[in-house]
Amino acid sequence: MDNTYALYDHKERDEATEKIDKAISLFGEMIRQITIAHPDVGIGDTETDECIVDDVYSEIHGGR
Repeated sequence: MDNTYALYDHKERDEATEKIDKAISLFGEMIRQITIAHPDVGIGDTETDECIVDDVYSEIHGGR
């Protein structure tokens, strides 16, 4: 399996990669559903998406 997320070379890396991939897919699906429900709020614009990514990054590192 490719080391898509630059995880450390550890015996559990492939399992962790699969879980991260699934979490990202679920998040993407949720955002797409929000975009469908609220098409005019700016999701998909660079500034909005950068703010969302910043919050996701913060959440990974202990919460916002």
